[in-house]
Amino acid sequence: MRSALPPFAALETFLAVARSGGVRAAARRLNVTDSAVSHQLRKLEDHLGTPLVERHGRGIKLTATGQRYADQLAAPLAEIAGLTERLFGTPADTGVTLTVGPVVASLGLIPYVAKLENDNPGLMLQLVTTARPLNLDAMGIDLALRYERCPATSDDPLSFPEYAFPVCTPELAREGAEQALAKRRLLNGAHSDDWQRWATAAERDLPATQREMRLDTTEMVMNAALRGIGITIGRTPLVNDALLSGQLVAPFGTATPGEGSYRIVTSSRRPDAAAQAVMSWLGGLLGRP
Repeated sequence: MRSALPPFAALETFLAVARSGGVRAAARRLNVTDSAVSHQLRKLEDHLGTPLVERHGRGIKLTATGQRYADQLAAPLAEIAGLTERLFGTPADTGVTLTVGPVVASLGLIPYVAKLENDNPGLMLQLVTTARPLNLDAMGIDLALRYERCPATSDDPLSFPEYAFPVCTPELAREGAEQALAKRRLLNGAHSDDWQRWATAAERDLPATQREMRLDTTEMVMNAALRGIGITIGRTPLVNDALLSGQLVAPFGTATPGEGSYRIVTSSRRPDAAAQAVMSWLGGLLGRP
């Protein structure tokens, strides 16, 4: 006799598709391939004996039955979570594991971790720093913050634009923004076309200068800028802390978009309250300073 309870992995995948609006977005949210999402959808449809989505080329939309099913699943799942908490309690400390690139962790996140934990008693953030994309489910990781060399997806609440603009010390800026551009430009070896990209986006001509310093890493470039050696292109969220503390200023504003974007990726587990708090915290850090 077939169980009436659907396979849980297939159920979670279906809910991810319903919430994100498509297979690709759901795959990114779950950190799996598009084909794995499609497989789980078919598995759930086979179990229920009815189609839940309509496929139109590369796009899909929920059927009327699928939409009703998705709408009514949230309440019982929340009831299960609430029952579990009432019977077994909530751990005193709630750990959230986040994987992120080392540079983003060092410059963009670590300055704000203490405030996150102070604002959320019991929450403990664990950082797994690596430039490699990790399988969140296989490694028991809750969230990932990933850099993508493409613009942010405007209709995806977990996708955030990067901004890139000139920054320098207040002392250097007081000499005049144009003078700062001509005095000494710091070049980031990891983003060699930063200056030309900014000039094109800002519709400005870069003044001629014979004084340039090329450095290999973002950390070195930021350190040189903080010490007043020259002016460089700062990228959000890496430069946000230095701007908010007043160590650096943005003499031409902060509105110029960068070449990439950031995306928050969740594991296949539904984010609990602690994970949602971290996601909200990340969203605040990824905005324009």
